[in-house]
Amino acid sequence: MFMAGFDAKLFELVLYPESFDCSKLPEILDRSSILKWAYGLHDKDDKKEHVHVYIRVKDTHNSENVAKWFGLSGNPVNKVKGRWTDVMKYLIHSNSPEKYQYPQSIVCSNFDYAKLMETGVDENRIDEMCSQIASGRIRE
Repeated sequence: MFMAGFDAKLFELVLYPESFDCSKLPEILDRSSILKWAYGLHDKDDKKEHVHVYIRVKDTHNSENVAKWFGLSGNPVNKVKGRWTDVMKYLIHSNSPEKYQYPQSIVCSNFDYAKLMETGVDENRIDEMCSQIASGRIRE
């Protein structure tokens, strides 16, 4: 079966509370295929209120399948442009000084978001890469 969309390991969704029940996010994101997730409500931007959701999956997934997890159609899933740490900074606009600067307290995640923002290092990603090098999955 042909799948449209794109394959990736990092995804972004922008959800609008008037059309999506964001209280369901913790349940939806509780999947064994998801390594990390984080989301935050942007209610002080120039645009209407929305929630940014970022997901890192263990293995490559198709964006249409990710959309199905949320019960969404029309493939509203975006490919992450940049690195995980870049989008984590974007959750509070720390890398977009021209935009409203949100406090870290708006972010919900399944990892220590404050530590990532403090150090700028995704320690779990380093451990994952070391493991892949040791297993031969990543080579020189």
